[in-house]
Amino acid sequence: MRRRRLAGACLVALLSSLQSSAQGVRSPQHERANRFEGLVGLPISGPNRPGLDLISFTGFFESFTGNVDLRIGFFLPSQAPVQIVAQELAEDRFYRMESKPGDWAPNEWSVFGPWPTGDVIIPDKVRPSNIGVVVHLDNRPEGRSLIAPAFVHQSTVAANLTRYRAQLRPVRTTLSAVDYTLERVEAERLVTVTKARLAVERPERQPFRVDLDATSLAEGRFLLSVVGHIKNDSTLKVNRQYEFEHRRLPK
Repeated sequence: MRRRRLAGACLVALLSSLQSSAQGVRSPQHERANRFEGLVGLPISGPNRPGLDLISFTGFFESFTGNVDLRIGFFLPSQAPVQIVAQELAEDRFYRMESKPGDWAPNEWSVFGPWPTGDVIIPDKVRPSNIGVVVHLDNRPEGRSLIAPAFVHQSTVAANLTRYRAQLRPVRTTLSAVDYTLERVEAERLVTVTKARLAVERPERQPFRVDLDATSLAEGRFLLSVVGHIKNDSTLKVNRQYEFEHRRLPK
């Protein structure tokens, strides 16, 4: 009888955990003043086919240790629904943070915060170096989406913008190679800025990065196109495009 009660209790705990995971981070126990934040327990499911997730796009991420108040700066080029998402680059604790709607002014620099690391990140042992941030301006899971580069800091924003760093993660597939192209978006055409290939194999669920030199970019709209080649299938590819505005940092 005791074993049955123990088994029943374990089943209830498991179902409760699965239900919480299915809800993701947007649940009452994870709600905070300006965001939802917590450990979701299991990866958030998506379409049952090969994919490529953007898990971070930053112009600067200031390193930190201990309890600090992080802030995320970003430029909003036009009126758009802003959703800021933070998650682990390599899934470990299944940490996730999602911002609540804010009063963001178009064509201006905005700051989201505070984002205290003492609430979840430090007590739940989420590694600071394993956190990525994306500012979504239209949260489309596939195809061409609009994002804003994130500048994550605890003190002041970096004085100089030298590179953008995109972190991506293959889903339900291993990539044999990755091609990426950065283009400037002009009125009637796209002008190639850089084009390269990452020839090393990219395993499923393992993050990899694409670094873009920002030192010579003129202000304006840019498009990053990423093509992942599926291992052992020369005909199948995953394609993603991310459009963003490049602006000089405010003084």
